[in-house]
Amino acid sequence: MHPLIETHREQIAALCRKYGVRRLEVFGSILRMTSTQTQAMWMSLSNSHRDLQAADFVNTSISSQSFENLFGRPVDLVELHAMESMRLKRLIERSMVPVYAAPA
Repeated sequence: MHPLIETHREQIAALCRKYGVRRLEVFGSILRMTSTQTQAMWMSLSNSHRDLQAADFVNTSISSQSFENLFGRPVDLVELHAMESMRLKRLIERSMVPVYAAPA
């Protein structure tokens, strides 16, 4: 796992709890250790609420900004259940690595 993730595990967990994130995974160049400080870190999240309402979009935007502040780099959050492209969704699912999972 990328050192940026490892050194911020506790803060990541705190942000996930704050925003009701059930699961958080990373994917993309951050896992291959080829990303640069200016490249966005891609993260997939699953919220506690499955319905996408206006409040969910606001929470995703706020949580994205919080992760950007934590890591000091751009962060793009995606919700896979809302993704229309099944092909892209499968590619992401095969490559993502878990970072946080809420207790059952």
